[in-house]
Amino acid sequence: LGIDAAMAGVWNDPPTETLDSLFPNDNDDFVKIFGAVLRFDDVGNLIAMALVGAFLYGLFQYTKAGLAMRAVASNPDSSRLVGIPTGRVLWGSWGLAGALAALAGVLYAGAVGTITPTLLANAFIYATAAAMLGGLDSPLGAIVGGLSIGIVENAAAEYQPDWVGQEMKLVVALALIVVVLLIRPSGLFGTARVERV
Repeated sequence: LGIDAAMAGVWNDPPTETLDSLFPNDNDDFVKIFGAVLRFDDVGNLIAMALVGAFLYGLFQYTKAGLAMRAVASNPDSSRLVGIPTGRVLWGSWGLAGALAALAGVLYAGAVGTITPTLLANAFIYATAAAMLGGLDSPLGAIVGGLSIGIVENAAAEYQPDWVGQEMKLVVALALIVVVLLIRPSGLFGTARVERV
């Protein structure tokens, strides 16, 4: 709501543009997987997510650049002492993050069909919730967290339409995050931080 109000203050009539999906998304284009009916663009987005996840896993596990990124994120001072060019690694990391954000924006906007100034506001909330649920230091956890949130909130909206409905799905996601953080603050797959006193 705050972002919408800010945009309304800048533009009396916020600009909107249309964007076609990268995948077929007509009402007649769908596929059944284990009884679930999915549109082709949903399947395409899932495949794109799997490819990006596999790319990031390979990058962080098997390349010098990925290991340098992990080292700088973990301890930039020690990384600088062992000869890792932290400045260049940070530039590369932010560039990679920007490229992945652009890809996510194109996929999401194509699924929605329109581009608005507040297009990714809800997506940002869901992405943050997925990362916190799965663990901030676990890429696999973020994927599992995102899928878990999607399944739980849609099931709640479907089976409890009087309590949840389509309008309150975001509350289900936030409540799930609160419960997980109370039980396991590092997330489901995150590494618990141990500090010596």
